[in-house]
Amino acid sequence: MHGSIPISEGELLTTSISSPPVIRSLALDSFHPKLLDEAVSGGSFDHIQTQAGRFAGQILHAQIGGCRLDHGAYNLPIFVVGAMPADRIVLGFVESETGTGNVVGVSFRDSVALALMERSEFHCRFAPWTRWMGFQIERAALEAVGVELGSRGAVFPPLDAARRRQVSAVITDAVEILRAIERRDRNILDPVAAGLVVKESLTATFAAILPAADGDITRERASWRKKLLLVMRTHEFFKAHLARPIQVTQLCRHVGASASTLERGFIEVSGVNPKQFLTILRMARARRALLEAGPTEITVAKVASECGFFHFGRFAAHYAALYGESPLSTLCSRTGGSVGSSQRLTTG
Repeated sequence: MHGSIPISEGELLTTSISSPPVIRSLALDSFHPKLLDEAVSGGSFDHIQTQAGRFAGQILHAQIGGCRLDHGAYNLPIFVVGAMPADRIVLGFVESETGTGNVVGVSFRDSVALALMERSEFHCRFAPWTRWMGFQIERAALEAVGVELGSRGAVFPPLDAARRRQVSAVITDAVEILRAIERRDRNILDPVAAGLVVKESLTATFAAILPAADGDITRERASWRKKLLLVMRTHEFFKAHLARPIQVTQLCRHVGASASTLERGFIEVSGVNPKQFLTILRMARARRALLEAGPTEITVAKVASECGFFHFGRFAAHYAALYGESPLSTLCSRTGGSVGSSQRLTTG
């Protein structure tokens, strides 16, 4: 078999699956907001590229019985904001080869594991070269293996090196097996059983580390929650006023914080200061508009103006530096770069 999941064939499994996984994979060679916004099945998200360069990424979606698995890997830092699916808990793992990331207000290095409740808000800053996985599972399925999460999610305490390697290896094996199923690898003798093993392995792995997060998350919950709320309020204010100049006094009054408090919290959560984030947010909206319109439907200058840019030359230069192509190239391409994808029901 292409990858191995640490569950033996004779081990008792808690659930059954009657059909093979439904798998869809994407390969991106430029920043494509719409496809990235769909990275977590059933959720609602906005993705914002925060560093100049040519974006590249891979995304995999798999429906495994009543569970869903989403997996992604990106070369550039990305800021993500949105809401989790309404019908499932998301057990997540994020790891990066370099830099510091931030998930729901908690900064981390190397990796972090977390549990996110149904419909919960999500803010995340991915460092460069980040790999992530979201495993969506029904609450009843977790309760069946003795896990009680209550109504609030958790960012798990830092995992020791051995446990971190174990979780990373399980996820790597799961993704490799799903990719093997997708390409109809002859080593996969029974796609239905292989999908079940992936599901049970991930459930068991996260159930083993969930007890450490019972009760209060940490004594610092109030502090990081306050910083996260500041960023959330600021983000919503920016989105509502992207086309107009924004005054610092107006922003501080709206979010109820001083400029220095806002800047410190913003840098910790998002990695950039509020002014930089506003520019990046405007760029993201401009790129989305250019990708969704045809060259005969709108002009680059009109898009720039509607997104709050009042100097065309500076907008074009900043856009090209951030996304690795001119805004006119994006408008004419309609796709913003090549996208490879596949979707099928595997029957073995």
